[in-house]
Amino acid sequence: MTVSLKNASRSVGLLSIVLSGVVNAGGSLDLGINNTSAALDVDATRVGSVLHVSAGGMYNVHAPDLLSAGLQVIDQRLQVDGLFIGVGLKSFAYFSEAIDSGAVGLGGFTRYNPGYLQGLGLYGHAYYAPEVLSVGDTKALYDTAIRVEYSLIPNAKVFFGYRYVAAQLEKKPKYDVETLELVGAFHLGMRIAF
Repeated sequence: MTVSLKNASRSVGLLSIVLSGVVNAGGSLDLGINNTSAALDVDATRVGSVLHVSAGGMYNVHAPDLLSAGLQVIDQRLQVDGLFIGVGLKSFAYFSEAIDSGAVGLGGFTRYNPGYLQGLGLYGHAYYAPEVLSVGDTKALYDTAIRVEYSLIPNAKVFFGYRYVAAQLEKKPKYDVETLELVGAFHLGMRIAF
């Protein structure tokens, strides 16, 4: 199965329209950058629900572009302690002139912002897509990140962290690598809540 960038862009646009109808609560806009890549993610939570949705994209000068969309459930009981946990799935599609492929990963995220740290917090996520949930030439895909966040004001945080996204590819003559690293770098960014 191949996915074109044009069709993926339409899919993300359609997903955004659907999400805007489903989600009627606050969310966040997350932008992370370094010298060679930029990632933009939008997250939202529906009022009175444990449903958490996300959509995002990443551009990397030295690797294929990456699009993602996720659906998680969150544990609302822990939010009063500054701990926010979500588990679910995240779909990925990546594109270049040489490859169009994707996968659906299982995993989750956590954010810890206890009051006694006065605005300092931690965030991390991990998603894994095995071969059975991969399409195209992807055998497996990994997306992991960890970062330190600091609240500048109540609705805006700056962060510094490391993100690693890689796909294991089928062995084919057209690929000179078995593991395609989409990003593996430190990044700076800002998270704005709305």
